[in-house]
Amino acid sequence: MINKVKSSIEVSLLAFVFVLSIIGVGLYGIQESNKQNKISKELYQDRMIPVGQLAEIRHHLSDMLLITNSVSRDKIAFSDAEKLMSRDHDSIHVFWNSYLHTYFTKAEKDNSSKTTALFQEFSE
Repeated sequence: MINKVKSSIEVSLLAFVFVLSIIGVGLYGIQESNKQNKISKELYQDRMIPVGQLAEIRHHLSDMLLITNSVSRDKIAFSDAEKLMSRDHDSIHVFWNSYLHTYFTKAEKDNSSKTTALFQEFSE
């Protein structure tokens, strides 16, 4: 009788330890998942959004080159080209100012300050 009670206590204790282990592993997994979620959000905000902004700037700069080419080939009037260039310039300005408010590495900070100076020189 004592052996049966003793063995049932041992099995119950073993099951309790097993359940606690499963709960511990589950809680650890949830905690690590939350950390990875936070890292993914930071990566998206710090890297992916600025890449999109730079892609928009590149798009508007290529539009400006196409407009210049169209004017030189007399495909569009200078007054129309001036309006289109002004629109693209304003769009570039908006995207660039948004880009300046994102996280920068040291190299990006150096390059962005040089580019900002070039944009200011171009705008004058």
